[in-house]
Amino acid sequence: MDNINHLLVVFTDYVIAAGSPGPSTLRIMGVAMNHGRRAGLALATGVISGSLFWGLSAATGVSALLARYAEALIVL
Repeated sequence: MDNINHLLVVFTDYVIAAGSPGPSTLRIMGVAMNHGRRAGLALATGVISGSLFWGLSAATGVSALLARYAEALIVL
């Protein structure tokens, strides 16, 4: 029974964290409000492409290579 209570606390924390906007979301909203839709969409495109790049790098093991050989980041 105690484990279920711990699981419910962790799940509740996860739901709150997943539903909260992160710093990139807040920045995109700020740029869109101050500089218009086009600038907001451009920033959102950059955030998405950067996230995809780092996600693919982690999935393919490139991040392990970069952790071992920092000079490889210059080549990349």
